[in-house]
Amino acid sequence: ISNEELFNIWKIPFVEALEPTTTISDNFNRADNADMSVGAPFSWTDVDGDWQIVSNQAKMVTSAGTSRAARAESDLSTDDHYAFCDVISLDTPGGGQAYNAGPAARFSALEETFYTGFLYKFNGDFSVIRKVVTGTETSLTTAISRTFVSGDDMKIQADGSTIKDFYNGVEADSITDTSITGNLRTGLYGYNNTGGADTIIVDNFEAADLVAVSFFQHSGPIRIYRRNKR
Repeated sequence: ISNEELFNIWKIPFVEALEPTTTISDNFNRADNADMSVGAPFSWTDVDGDWQIVSNQAKMVTSAGTSRAARAESDLSTDDHYAFCDVISLDTPGGGQAYNAGPAARFSALEETFYTGFLYKFNGDFSVIRKVVTGTETSLTTAISRTFVSGDDMKIQADGSTIKDFYNGVEADSITDTSITGNLRTGLYGYNNTGGADTIIVDNFEAADLVAVSFFQHSGPIRIYRRNKR
């Protein structure tokens, strides 16, 4: 049996793509309940205010002029992750009324601290990135004008100090911020300026670790042989 050398390749780069370690999701398809945890794939906590299951969707029920957040009580594997949801309803405001809804990333397990990328109505439709630190909210980007349609989706992504939001799958903003690190949970964020009932509605929540990619460089020749039969 002889060996025939087929290739002698020098310094080939190899790429190894690793799938997200942890993914969680909730489509809210279950019986109406004031407690979102009942029948859910993981527990939910109303960190501030009240989120409920109504008609197979998540609705925020709150008084006027208040932000409300719900935390998904399931850790991801790293703090480099994203959170996503469909925005179903933002009540049509008049004057200076405002309504917000979107997902939250790097949500603290102990307090109301997270990043959020959300859609809102305030004399028009807009998207923006905001951070909430122990309940204090700070907008991190300038609002981008949108034309909201029920079912538009928002994603907030944290990767090291880079925070991005995506509107209908397209990157909207990217900023650098180091205020919130180490948190492995995610959730939902909403705001209602007038206290109208059930105006903030979202669906199809998902969160996952970001895909990790490793690059390897071989430092010498690689010889590949084919074994021939007699």
